[in-house]
Amino acid sequence: MKKALQILFFLVSLFSFSQKTYNFDKELVYLLYKGDEKKNLFEESVFINSEDNSYFMKIFGSEGQKFALLYDITYNVRHDFDLIKNKEKGEIYFDFKFDRSINLNLKQKAKNPNFEFSSFANKRQLIIYKNDKRKSLREIITYSTKPTDKNLFFAFRAIALHPFELNQDFDSNENILVENAKIVKEKQTLNYELKFTKDVDLTLEIPAKN
Repeated sequence: MKKALQILFFLVSLFSFSQKTYNFDKELVYLLYKGDEKKNLFEESVFINSEDNSYFMKIFGSEGQKFALLYDITYNVRHDFDLIKNKEKGEIYFDFKFDRSINLNLKQKAKNPNFEFSSFANKRQLIIYKNDKRKSLREIITYSTKPTDKNLFFAFRAIALHPFELNQDFDSNENILVENAKIVKEKQTLNYELKFTKDVDLTLEIPAKN
């Protein structure tokens, strides 16, 4: 047991002081609006590796100032980047400037609420309860999907399932992509619509710690 702990400590230390590389092959953008009227639309962007659901990156901000948060679930860390416009590549291109890395507190994994998937007609549901007794609802997510060659449900988890976006237990076992979703939580209703998916070839490196 002591030897196993020593190996674990060595691996964690090795990650902490070595360079880490992340590869992204897809960007997905969802439109978000509150209530039943489709107005005051917001865009939510997430970069993923379609082969690895253990990390993802979300883009925030306005055209004048954008930044990115890269979440690594395996190592319980978040890497922050500033996005700098690259005029040589055009107005829609940005360079990623590394800012900092911070450790995360993943209490949500230890306090995982009870939940269940169900389906009816052409719709699916994810029902999340407040406790194991399943007498009190936390929220109901009703969503539609389309089949894909890989399981991309985790992209929707990263975008919409706050505060469980880092909890891989919520991922579906099917090769699907969420196209539309309605989340009803107490008196609040949120709607998500997939705007587009785009193939990308993006590699980000986290500087090694001294």
